Amino acid sequence: MVSRDRQRHRKNLFAEQRFDEYQPATSPILWDTAVHYIGSDSVLTTSEINNFNVNRSVTEGNLIQMPSVGTAVGIPFNVSGVSNLVLTTNQLCSIFSGKFKTWNEVHVAFPATSINVIFRSDSNCTTEIFTRHLASVCSIASGNSQITFPVTTRYSDVVATIPAADKYRFRGVDASYGMREAVAASTNVIGYLSPDFINLTLAPSSPAATTNLKAAALRNKNNNVVYAPTAANTATALGGLTLGSDLSRPDSWAPTAADPASGYPISGLTFLDHVQCYSNATVRNKILAFLDRHYTYSGVNDNTANIEGNGFAKLPTAIVDSIRKKLLDNVDGMNLNIGNATACSGKAGR
Repeated sequence: MVSRDRQRHRKNLFAEQRFDEYQPATSPILWDTAVHYIGSDSVLTTSEINNFNVNRSVTEGNLIQMPSVGTAVGIPFNVSGVSNLVLTTNQLCSIFSGKFKTWNEVHVAFPATSINVIFRSDSNCTTEIFTRHLASVCSIASGNSQITFPVTTRYSDVVATIPAADKYRFRGVDASYGMREAVAASTNVIGYLSPDFINLTLAPSSPAATTNLKAAALRNKNNNVVYAPTAANTATALGGLTLGSDLSRPDSWAPTAADPASGYPISGLTFLDHVQCYSNATVRNKILAFLDRHYTYSGVNDNTANIEGNGFAKLPTAIVDSIRKKLLDNVDGMNLNIGNATACSGKAGR
């Protein structure tokens, strides 16, 4: 497995089986000559799926995009004299589009100092979830934004559209730890980050929540309720997600929640991307054993504490049931599951 940073690049390498260029998630590094699966918050693109189908499916079977957990994108901030921050949709859009210049535009009691936005300069999937939300709720026509947000893994694509007079207030950093450290070390700044890097209140088990950052609560414009980026509020936002109609297609397994009816507004899924066929039965069985434990939400092997302890949310029950019945097992005979004998017949496997 590999870590969740720089994931758009990693997904392309996964499709090409470029194991030598991966950033490993293990320490010390445990290299193998095969990348068995990756973790990503980014939805596979049509191009990525087609690339795999053309170059790899004949030997490795189907490309499987499996929802893993839900995640919020929190809004960490460090503003002089401000201990609590609640943002409306309009305020969020105005800040991250550069329309608001100073903090007293957010609230008259806040300091009349520049709003400095810290963004991820690397290609990453936290940015994808974040900009998917911004693209859905921010617009020039509504008056809450001075730009049209693209859905992108690079926030530099957003900054490129911001007027030159405002760009100096936007500063790029590399990776989640870079965002964490920049917000902690600066003043009058705001950024975006997954809960496991923000604080131990949101993610009590996370080893990455080392700086105890403050995070804004967001008012959901659809029900006018204020939500913090907690696991429970993320689960609420994702509770209405449904899979696509053709589950033989990887894209049918990747529903999004750009503007949820309730719950924390900036929420999305993370994914585990697999091939269907593996050349080594021991590897395949270990992957299936891990996935069985990962998707167990009760009983002796309950994984809830690991998921929620790191600030993430369990999947909706219907999605978990589909994963178990169709991707881990073959209950309905669709032959989509990992290691399916029929689907993998004559294929060498990864």
